[in-house]
Amino acid sequence: MNEEMVQPGRRPNPRLLRLAIILFGIVVGQFLLYGPSLMGRKILLPLDFLAMPSCYLPDTLETPNGYPHDQVSGDLVMQYEPDRIFAVKELRAGRFPLWTPSQYGGVPFIAPKYSPFFLLTCLTPSPRIIPWVQLLAAMVAGTGIYVFVRRVVGVGFWPATLVAWCYPMSGFFVFWQGHWGPAGTYWLGWLLLAVDRTVRGGRVAPVGLAMVTGLVLVSGHLDVAALVLLVSGLFGLWCLWEMNGVRLWRRVAGKAVLGLVLGWGLG
Repeated sequence: MNEEMVQPGRRPNPRLLRLAIILFGIVVGQFLLYGPSLMGRKILLPLDFLAMPSCYLPDTLETPNGYPHDQVSGDLVMQYEPDRIFAVKELRAGRFPLWTPSQYGGVPFIAPKYSPFFLLTCLTPSPRIIPWVQLLAAMVAGTGIYVFVRRVVGVGFWPATLVAWCYPMSGFFVFWQGHWGPAGTYWLGWLLLAVDRTVRGGRVAPVGLAMVTGLVLVSGHLDVAALVLLVSGLFGLWCLWEMNGVRLWRRVAGKAVLGLVLGWGLG
Protein backbone atom coordinates (compact mmCIF):
# COMPACT_ATOMS: atom_id res chain seq x y z
CA MET A 1 0.00 0.00 0.00
CA ASN A 2 1.27 3.42 -0.89
CA GLU A 3 2.38 5.20 2.28
CA GLU A 4 1.22 8.56 0.87
CA MET A 5 -2.35 7.26 0.83
CA VAL A 6 -2.26 6.41 4.54
CA GLN A 7 -3.39 9.46 6.47
CA PRO A 8 -3.18 9.29 10.23
CA GLY A 9 -6.37 10.23 12.07
CA ARG A 10 -6.58 13.78 13.28
CA ARG A 11 -6.43 14.27 16.97
CA PRO A 12 -9.29 16.30 18.41
CA ASN A 13 -8.50 19.86 19.36
CA PRO A 14 -7.86 19.75 23.13
CA ARG A 15 -9.41 23.18 23.67
CA LEU A 16 -12.60 22.22 21.86
CA LEU A 17 -12.70 18.94 23.77
CA ARG A 18 -12.38 20.74 27.10
CA LEU A 19 -15.04 23.27 26.10
CA ALA A 20 -17.36 20.40 25.15
CA ILE A 21 -16.80 18.76 28.55
CA ILE A 22 -17.54 22.01 30.38
CA LEU A 23 -20.70 22.75 28.39
CA PHE A 24 -21.88 19.16 28.67
CA GLY A 25 -21.70 19.28 32.47
CA ILE A 26 -23.53 22.62 32.59
CA VAL A 27 -26.28 21.30 30.30
CA VAL A 28 -26.66 18.15 32.41
CA GLY A 29 -26.98 20.25 35.55
CA GLN A 30 -29.67 22.44 34.01
CA PHE A 31 -31.55 19.37 32.79
CA LEU A 32 -31.49 18.00 36.32
CA LEU A 33 -33.11 21.22 37.51
CA TYR A 34 -35.43 22.12 34.62
CA GLY A 35 -35.48 19.05 32.38
CA PRO A 36 -39.29 18.81 31.97
CA SER A 37 -39.43 22.47 30.93
CA LEU A 38 -36.54 22.12 28.49
CA MET A 39 -38.29 19.13 26.90
CA GLY A 40 -41.56 21.07 26.62
CA ARG A 41 -43.57 19.02 29.11
CA LYS A 42 -43.87 21.85 31.63
CA ILE A 43 -43.81 25.64 31.68
CA LEU A 44 -41.01 27.19 33.73
CA LEU A 45 -43.42 29.55 35.49
CA PRO A 46 -45.31 29.25 38.81
CA LEU A 47 -48.73 29.08 37.17
CA ASP A 48 -50.41 28.11 40.45
CA PHE A 49 -50.53 31.84 41.21
CA LEU A 50 -53.30 32.12 38.61
CA ALA A 51 -55.49 29.93 40.84
CA MET A 52 -55.45 32.35 43.76
CA PRO A 53 -58.89 33.66 44.81
CA SER A 54 -60.19 36.42 42.53
CA CYS A 55 -57.11 36.25 40.34
CA TYR A 56 -57.64 34.45 37.01
CA LEU A 57 -58.92 30.87 37.15
CA PRO A 58 -62.50 30.28 38.32
CA ASP A 59 -63.09 28.46 41.59
CA THR A 60 -64.47 25.06 40.58
CA LEU A 61 -64.44 21.55 41.97
CA GLU A 62 -61.85 20.54 39.38
CA THR A 63 -59.64 23.58 39.95
CA PRO A 64 -60.31 24.94 43.44
CA ASN A 65 -58.74 28.28 44.26
CA GLY A 66 -55.96 28.44 46.81
CA TYR A 67 -52.72 30.12 47.71
CA PRO A 68 -49.37 28.78 46.46
CA HIS A 69 -46.87 27.56 49.01
CA ASP A 70 -44.15 29.83 47.58
CA GLN A 71 -45.19 33.48 47.76
CA VAL A 72 -41.83 34.84 46.54
CA SER A 73 -42.01 33.92 42.87
CA GLY A 74 -45.35 35.57 42.09
CA ASP A 75 -43.70 38.35 40.06
CA LEU A 76 -42.70 35.79 37.43
CA VAL A 77 -46.38 35.38 36.48
CA MET A 78 -47.92 38.66 37.62
CA GLN A 79 -45.35 41.06 36.20
CA TYR A 80 -42.47 39.55 34.23
CA GLU A 81 -44.44 37.35 31.84
CA PRO A 82 -47.02 40.06 30.93
CA ASP A 83 -44.14 42.49 30.36
CA ARG A 84 -42.37 39.96 28.16
CA ILE A 85 -45.50 39.43 26.07
CA PHE A 86 -45.89 43.20 25.75
CA ALA A 87 -42.28 43.51 24.57
CA VAL A 88 -42.83 40.75 22.01
CA LYS A 89 -45.85 42.57 20.59
CA GLU A 90 -44.01 45.90 20.45
CA LEU A 91 -40.99 44.43 18.69
CA ARG A 92 -43.18 42.64 16.16
CA ALA A 93 -44.95 45.93 15.50
CA GLY A 94 -41.60 47.56 14.73
CA ARG A 95 -41.38 49.54 17.97
CA PHE A 96 -38.80 49.20 20.69
CA PRO A 97 -40.62 48.82 24.05
CA LEU A 98 -39.90 52.09 25.85
CA TRP A 99 -43.39 53.05 27.04
CA THR A 100 -46.32 50.93 28.25
CA PRO A 101 -49.71 52.68 28.03
CA SER A 102 -51.61 49.97 29.94
CA GLN A 103 -50.25 50.78 33.42
CA TYR A 104 -51.28 53.84 35.43
CA GLY A 105 -52.34 55.65 32.29
CA GLY A 106 -48.90 55.20 30.76
CA VAL A 107 -45.46 54.73 32.33
CA PRO A 108 -41.92 53.99 31.12
CA PHE A 109 -41.33 50.32 30.41
CA ILE A 110 -39.00 49.31 33.25
CA ALA A 111 -38.12 45.78 32.14
CA PRO A 112 -34.41 45.21 31.32
CA LYS A 113 -35.15 45.85 27.66
CA TYR A 114 -31.47 46.15 26.70
CA SER A 115 -30.53 42.85 28.30
CA PRO A 116 -29.41 40.21 25.77
CA PHE A 117 -31.14 37.55 27.87
CA PHE A 118 -34.45 39.44 27.92
CA LEU A 119 -34.29 40.20 24.20
CA LEU A 120 -33.76 36.50 23.46
CA THR A 121 -36.94 35.64 25.37
CA CYS A 122 -38.76 38.07 23.07
CA LEU A 123 -38.06 35.99 19.97
CA THR A 124 -41.38 34.20 20.44
CA PRO A 125 -44.47 34.78 22.58
CA SER A 126 -44.37 31.16 23.75
CA PRO A 127 -43.09 30.78 27.33
CA ARG A 128 -41.30 27.60 26.26
CA ILE A 129 -38.31 29.74 25.31
CA ILE A 130 -37.73 30.71 28.95
CA PRO A 131 -35.84 27.55 30.05
CA TRP A 132 -33.64 27.70 26.96
CA VAL A 133 -32.58 31.26 27.74
CA GLN A 134 -32.00 30.08 31.31
CA LEU A 135 -29.72 27.38 29.87
CA LEU A 136 -27.80 29.99 27.87
CA ALA A 137 -27.41 32.16 30.97
CA ALA A 138 -26.05 29.15 32.87
CA MET A 139 -23.50 28.60 30.10
CA VAL A 140 -22.41 32.24 30.27
CA ALA A 141 -22.04 32.09 34.06
CA GLY A 142 -20.37 28.67 34.10
CA THR A 143 -17.83 29.32 31.36
CA GLY A 144 -17.00 32.72 32.82
CA ILE A 145 -16.25 31.34 36.26
CA TYR A 146 -14.25 28.50 34.67
CA VAL A 147 -11.98 30.88 32.77
CA PHE A 148 -11.54 32.99 35.90
CA VAL A 149 -10.52 30.18 38.25
CA ARG A 150 -8.42 28.53 35.54
CA ARG A 151 -6.41 31.54 34.41
CA VAL A 152 -6.48 33.82 37.45
CA VAL A 153 -6.74 31.50 40.44
CA GLY A 154 -4.56 28.96 38.63
CA VAL A 155 -6.30 25.68 39.44
CA GLY A 156 -6.21 22.61 37.22
CA PHE A 157 -8.67 21.67 34.52
CA TRP A 158 -10.89 19.30 36.49
CA PRO A 159 -11.22 21.48 39.61
CA ALA A 160 -12.10 24.43 37.38
CA THR A 161 -14.57 22.27 35.44
CA LEU A 162 -16.26 21.19 38.68
CA VAL A 163 -16.64 24.84 39.65
CA ALA A 164 -18.13 25.62 36.23
CA TRP A 165 -20.64 22.77 36.60
CA CYS A 166 -21.71 23.69 40.13
CA TYR A 167 -21.74 27.50 39.93
CA PRO A 168 -24.94 27.84 37.81
CA MET A 169 -26.66 25.33 40.15
CA SER A 170 -25.88 27.26 43.34
CA GLY A 171 -28.73 28.32 45.61
CA PHE A 172 -28.65 31.96 44.55
CA PHE A 173 -29.26 31.18 40.89
CA VAL A 174 -31.92 28.55 41.62
CA PHE A 175 -33.84 30.75 44.06
CA TRP A 176 -33.83 33.76 41.72
CA GLN A 177 -34.34 31.81 38.50
CA GLY A 178 -36.36 33.85 36.03
CA HIS A 179 -36.06 37.12 37.94
CA TRP A 180 -34.51 40.13 36.26
CA GLY A 181 -32.56 41.42 39.23
CA PRO A 182 -29.70 38.92 39.49
CA ALA A 183 -29.04 38.70 35.73
CA GLY A 184 -25.97 40.91 36.07
CA THR A 185 -24.29 38.25 38.21
CA TYR A 186 -24.09 35.91 35.20
CA TRP A 187 -21.15 38.02 34.00
CA LEU A 188 -19.23 37.99 37.31
CA GLY A 189 -16.53 35.55 36.19
CA TRP A 190 -15.93 37.43 32.95
CA LEU A 191 -15.84 40.75 34.80
CA LEU A 192 -13.23 39.57 37.32
CA LEU A 193 -11.15 38.13 34.49
CA ALA A 194 -11.26 41.47 32.65
CA VAL A 195 -10.19 43.29 35.82
CA ASP A 196 -7.24 40.95 36.31
CA ARG A 197 -6.12 41.29 32.68
CA THR A 198 -6.43 45.09 32.84
CA VAL A 199 -4.27 45.28 35.96
CA ARG A 200 -1.65 43.00 34.38
CA GLY A 201 -1.34 45.20 31.33
CA GLY A 202 -3.34 43.50 28.58
CA ARG A 203 -3.61 45.70 25.50
CA VAL A 204 -7.30 45.19 24.80
CA ALA A 205 -8.23 44.40 28.41
CA PRO A 206 -9.79 47.82 29.14
CA VAL A 207 -12.03 47.37 26.09
CA GLY A 208 -13.13 43.96 27.37
CA LEU A 209 -13.69 45.44 30.83
CA ALA A 210 -15.87 48.17 29.34
CA MET A 211 -17.92 45.66 27.36
CA VAL A 212 -18.52 43.35 30.33
CA THR A 213 -19.29 46.31 32.60
CA GLY A 214 -21.94 47.46 30.13
CA LEU A 215 -23.44 43.96 30.00
CA VAL A 216 -23.60 43.84 33.80
CA LEU A 217 -25.43 47.18 33.89
CA VAL A 218 -28.05 46.38 31.23
CA SER A 219 -28.73 42.73 32.04
CA GLY A 220 -30.68 43.23 35.26
CA HIS A 221 -31.47 45.66 38.05
CA LEU A 222 -29.01 48.43 38.79
CA ASP A 223 -28.81 47.68 42.52
CA VAL A 224 -27.53 44.15 41.88
CA ALA A 225 -25.26 45.43 39.10
CA ALA A 226 -23.80 47.90 41.59
CA LEU A 227 -22.98 45.03 43.96
CA VAL A 228 -21.30 43.11 41.14
CA LEU A 229 -19.23 46.16 40.21
CA LEU A 230 -18.38 46.71 43.87
CA VAL A 231 -16.99 43.17 44.03
CA SER A 232 -14.97 43.85 40.88
CA GLY A 233 -13.62 47.06 42.44
CA LEU A 234 -12.48 45.26 45.58
CA PHE A 235 -10.92 42.57 43.45
CA GLY A 236 -9.16 45.24 41.40
CA LEU A 237 -7.65 46.74 44.57
CA TRP A 238 -6.47 43.29 45.62
CA CYS A 239 -4.87 42.73 42.20
CA LEU A 240 -3.08 46.07 42.44
CA TRP A 241 -1.81 45.28 45.91
CA GLU A 242 -0.65 41.82 44.87
CA MET A 243 1.35 43.22 41.96
CA ASN A 244 2.76 46.30 43.66
CA GLY A 245 2.81 45.48 47.36
CA VAL A 246 3.78 48.45 49.48
CA ARG A 247 4.51 50.44 46.30
CA LEU A 248 0.80 50.60 45.44
CA TRP A 249 0.29 54.19 46.57
CA ARG A 250 3.42 55.37 44.76
CA ARG A 251 2.02 54.08 41.44
CA VAL A 252 -1.62 55.03 41.93
CA ALA A 253 -1.56 56.97 38.62
CA GLY A 254 -0.04 54.06 36.70
CA LYS A 255 -1.35 52.36 33.59
CA ALA A 256 -3.21 49.69 35.58
CA VAL A 257 -5.31 52.19 37.51
CA LEU A 258 -5.91 54.25 34.37
CA GLY A 259 -7.02 51.13 32.51
CA LEU A 260 -9.45 50.19 35.28
CA VAL A 261 -10.92 53.68 35.42
CA LEU A 262 -11.35 53.84 31.66
CA GLY A 263 -12.81 50.34 31.47
CA TRP A 264 -15.38 50.87 34.21
CA GLY A 265 -16.11 54.43 33.11
CA LEU A 266 -16.70 53.62 29.45
CA GLY A 267 -18.77 50.60 30.45
